[in-house]
Amino acid sequence: MLGTPSLQTCRAARILPAIAGAILCSHALARQGGGPPPANVRAARAVMQTIDPRAETTGRVRAWRTSALAAREPGRVVSIDVREGDAVIEGQVVARLDDAILRAEVQAGEAALGAARALLAERDALIERAERDLVRLSDLRERQSASENELLDARTAANAARARRDQAAAEVQRAEAGLALLRQRLEDMTIEAPFDGLVLSRGLEAGQWADRGDSIVELSQIDPIEVWIDVPERFIHPLRAPGASVLVTARALNELFRSSDVDIVPLGSETSRTFPVRLRLENPQRRLLPGMSVDASVPTGESAPALMVPSDAMLRDDAGWFVYTVTGEPGKEAAIPARVQPFTILNAQTAVRVISGPLFPGAIVAVEGNERILFPGQPLLVSNASELASPPAEGAGGADEPRAGGARP
Repeated sequence: MLGTPSLQTCRAARILPAIAGAILCSHALARQGGGPPPANVRAARAVMQTIDPRAETTGRVRAWRTSALAAREPGRVVSIDVREGDAVIEGQVVARLDDAILRAEVQAGEAALGAARALLAERDALIERAERDLVRLSDLRERQSASENELLDARTAANAARARRDQAAAEVQRAEAGLALLRQRLEDMTIEAPFDGLVLSRGLEAGQWADRGDSIVELSQIDPIEVWIDVPERFIHPLRAPGASVLVTARALNELFRSSDVDIVPLGSETSRTFPVRLRLENPQRRLLPGMSVDASVPTGESAPALMVPSDAMLRDDAGWFVYTVTGEPGKEAAIPARVQPFTILNAQTAVRVISGPLFPGAIVAVEGNERILFPGQPLLVSNASELASPPAEGAGGADEPRAGGARP
């Protein structure tokens, strides 16, 4: 005597391939109310697109520049106006040293300069008188009213006056230089930030003595910021191509960045055959911080067609990456896993996975609901089945494209 329809179906499934039998059993038991309920999923099609082939590497974030602001003059620290982690802008005062002595020296220098200028004015007046006497005696000598010695004495006096005037002018220059030096030293008692950045550390505290060259505050500029990666030598040439760019993913932020400002450092490793590459990234929000680790995607050659699925379709277990394909007639869909080998690229909207494996263009894969535990042959309810009803675009899968859904046998 034959069994119930469900048992007949299950017995028939024994002579079918394992996955097909699981599909028949699951649907039969589901109709009898004795199997697992269908899983609700959303799905999308795998599509062929022309992509820029890339390889993955790792790297680290470094500050664009870091500087220890040193004391240029010795003195007692009056105040340090910033703390670790503070953001500063170029020209902002970060520390002050005691400048009372230098202020007094500047005042003395200003007085010395005033005296030198007064002496120069006096010497100018003496030259004017000596030259006037020389002209008068020259006229008298022509009229035989003055002796030759008197004319020579007047000429000597004029030359001496010019020499004393030059000496006074030199004293003015020396006083000006000395005053400029004192004023510069006075300015150096106030330490300003040379660029926009963040305070990393403070070397001294208020009240301590700073010698010339002692570090007061250490600053780091992180906008822009650098990313250093190690690139295998075989990918250096594609990286030099016009328009080449590197995609950078900060692990801590789960955020994707793109850089076309690429500098290859010509100092390769003889053991690993890699070259350090420096990338420049804009970082206005200061989200990237020095010391962060990153994953980078570098170009490996010319564009080529590749099969792509949304990143949400990708799952992973101990054996590696896989996707769940949606196989079966409408209303009888089931989940069939397909192993794939992914690598990451960027399209206009989001990161996607480019895959190689038993898939074909137009195959339907689960993208939502697949995070739950599915099993091969589990019945599915595709919530967006109407969106997938139309066949793939012309030429999406080539002349031998099989029907949509599932993996290529």
